[in-house]
Amino acid sequence: MIKFITPMKVCMIYNRTEESNKVFNNFLNSYFFENFKIKPSILESQGITPKFIEFFFRGNCPSNCDYCYLARYGKELYPIELNNDELLIQNLIKVLNWYTKNNFCANIELFSGRFLDGPLGEKILKTIYEHFSQENIGICKPEIISIPDDMQFLLIEEQEKMVQSYIDKFMDIGIILAFSASIDGKYCDNHRFGEREELFYEKVKNFIRKNNAGIHPMISPENIDKWIKNFDWFCSWDNELIDNAMLLEVRNNEWEEDKITHYLKFLNHMFNYYIKKYTINGKIDMDLLFRKIIRHSGGGRRTLGLSTPMTVHLKSNLPYEGRGMTCSVQNQFTIRMGDLSLPICHRTAYENLIGGKLIVEDDKIVGIEGKNIETYITCMAMTLDSLPKCTKCEYVDLCLGPCYGSNYETEGQLFYTGNTICNLLKEKFRFIILKLSAIKAFDWLKENQNDTFEMFQMAIEELNNYIRCDDSGYLEKLEELIYDFNQ
Repeated sequence: MIKFITPMKVCMIYNRTEESNKVFNNFLNSYFFENFKIKPSILESQGITPKFIEFFFRGNCPSNCDYCYLARYGKELYPIELNNDELLIQNLIKVLNWYTKNNFCANIELFSGRFLDGPLGEKILKTIYEHFSQENIGICKPEIISIPDDMQFLLIEEQEKMVQSYIDKFMDIGIILAFSASIDGKYCDNHRFGEREELFYEKVKNFIRKNNAGIHPMISPENIDKWIKNFDWFCSWDNELIDNAMLLEVRNNEWEEDKITHYLKFLNHMFNYYIKKYTINGKIDMDLLFRKIIRHSGGGRRTLGLSTPMTVHLKSNLPYEGRGMTCSVQNQFTIRMGDLSLPICHRTAYENLIGGKLIVEDDKIVGIEGKNIETYITCMAMTLDSLPKCTKCEYVDLCLGPCYGSNYETEGQLFYTGNTICNLLKEKFRFIILKLSAIKAFDWLKENQNDTFEMFQMAIEELNNYIRCDDSGYLEKLEELIYDFNQ
């Protein structure tokens, strides 16, 4: 039977769509776009977190790392037909013109797929450089364009020269082209460089030092059993670089008990390295240690940690700022460049989760239409202590928290965290608390930084209750590890 849509229903659908678009545009204006019109350095000086724009170029990557969501779900996150170089450059030009027309000066991130290995990389950098080097551009340009990359372009001489030339060119127009090297280390890179491994890491080290680049190795369930010797290799490779590295735990729901055991042994090994480093004349210099490991970031947030795996995320000390998600998802406006869709982030770019899309008419972006705006807005506004499994968790004030994309991949929903990820993070904080107790760090914190100490109090009480109730012998084994300062 054919069903007819009456004029009244057409009107209702139109009004609902129009209202939805209005809500979405109002949200984006207040949440992102007003922030984009103020220079990031000015926002930071006022204690406000600068938000940024991510250009998501590709959903496939030749590296195919075992733990990577692009290797597993790339075709769903980024339909194959959108991986078209000509289309990407055409859309990039549209987005850059829209950026300038709106008087934006937000920082930009170029993401994914080793695009610098081939011709697309030069086209992207050339297009962006030519746009922002125009005489009439004024202040409507980013201070930083960041590129996370696994750096394999350094093994292609012509690409290495091209990238360096653009780093220098961008610097001449007042823009820093900032790289963060996604390299996992000699024992965790699966020998993908073959006989060129030594050459590769030497080139990476020289590039990082020359261009003040960052480094963010990935700690995954697949490689955790190798991380003790991998960490030692990093220290011998360049102990200053590993001191400032952002070591990232892969929050896939695959952290089984044996993997967590390896993880805790690694944390103990790394913790001991820093204890020895900050022991002077037989005594740990707590002031030096905590000045090193307490970090301040935008919006008054602080993190406490010995490199990222040791990091404890502390609540903001500003009363008006809530405790949001700890990754960058709530600070980045992601554009899937193949079709100008607006996903929550690149790991949640599934079609049913797309928040909206940039509208193009006559080769110009003229507006934004909403799609799944309810989910998009909820993800941007979500706080860690509002998530179902986190609400009553004693570690919520300290926790790194889950990943929306990982949750969706394994649980079929964005806000429910896989059990093994929770187990990993809880074990991590129990370990940190016990290790800090073993070196009497809390006594020092209570006397010298009581506000930081107070952040730990609920977790310490929970841990003491756990210890009193535990009859499995598990904590005895953990304590054996914690008091082993020779590992």
